[in-house]
Amino acid sequence: MANVKLHLDQYLSYFARKQPSVNVKGNTVYECLDNFVSQFPELKKVIGTELSLSIISVYSEKEETAIENFARPVKDGDELYLMFISGG
Repeated sequence: MANVKLHLDQYLSYFARKQPSVNVKGNTVYECLDNFVSQFPELKKVIGTELSLSIISVYSEKEETAIENFARPVKDGDELYLMFISGG
């Protein structure tokens, strides 16, 4: 499994004990996000028991990663940027 740094927006950092970034593990973008939720179970209140991909936006190499690309492999040292999207 790759070690990846996950940068969080201000809202999501609140659920990660106010940390601006956390280290996660996974072989794909999705696995890294799943690992993030498993580290901070209180996030399930925000995104549900299954990882709800419709309310988050993920950036990799500072470019948005489309949901269909969440199966994209990651490697050690990659950085992902996670942003909560609230609709109205």
